[in-house]
Amino acid sequence: MQVEGKLVEKLEMQTGSGRNGEWKKQDFVIETAGDRFPKKICITAWSDMIAELETYKMGDQLKVDIDLSSREYNGRWYTDVKAWRMSNDGGASSAAPSGSGSGSAAPAPAAPLPKDAPMEDLNEEDDLPF
Repeated sequence: MQVEGKLVEKLEMQTGSGRNGEWKKQDFVIETAGDRFPKKICITAWSDMIAELETYKMGDQLKVDIDLSSREYNGRWYTDVKAWRMSNDGGASSAAPSGSGSGSAAPAPAAPLPKDAPMEDLNEEDDLPF
């Protein structure tokens, strides 16, 4: 899967040790654009992806290839969102080579609505169940 958005936060790096040795990870948050309701997504960068994350600054537009995985522990489910490749606004990633070049440009995302925009000005039916 791939998500695109603006880098809005980098959280502190975490380190530890487990049965497979030492590990380090750093979470970061991107905010999607082009959706009617932009979403913030917290993604985890592990090991060598942390160095890749350090090359980006707040406000950069990123494309992040992710893996989703869930696991159950004591009757509760936990979901991980792990980055395995990142690129800056359509540029090539330094973490993994990009072998595709479709040659066609993606359409520009729609501008997000201002937070104070009245809902009656949307001229669309609301399909939310609540």
